[in-house]
Amino acid sequence: MNILNLFKSATTISSIAEKTTDGIISSLDKLVFTDEEKSDVSMQTVKLYLKFNELTANENTVRSITRRILAVSIMGAYLFLIILSGIIFKIDPDWSTRLFGCAKELSSLTIAIGILYFGPYQLSKLFNKEVK
Repeated sequence: MNILNLFKSATTISSIAEKTTDGIISSLDKLVFTDEEKSDVSMQTVKLYLKFNELTANENTVRSITRRILAVSIMGAYLFLIILSGIIFKIDPDWSTRLFGCAKELSSLTIAIGILYFGPYQLSKLFNKEVK
């Protein structure tokens, strides 16, 4: 019986060592993000974005109307701050600088909304394709 227990423990130890080695190799491989993996992730991101765009292009639910209102209001607030800072510049340059600083803070959000929300429609108009 002791000989059988010795073989069982030897196979158990070797399987544990093998699993540990596989885990270490796998984690080391995941530390390096190769160009091929970057390309695969980019392709998956584009596919997901296109699928999202397809699903929401012809949507007229309350959610899509709310999205539209938010996008237009954020773009409007950004343009309002830019124009107002230009108008106020002659009256008070300090306030103009503050307003322009607020507009600068909104610029990343405005660019993202412009590209993600309004971009596909404008591109379809550019290439004379109808939006589904």
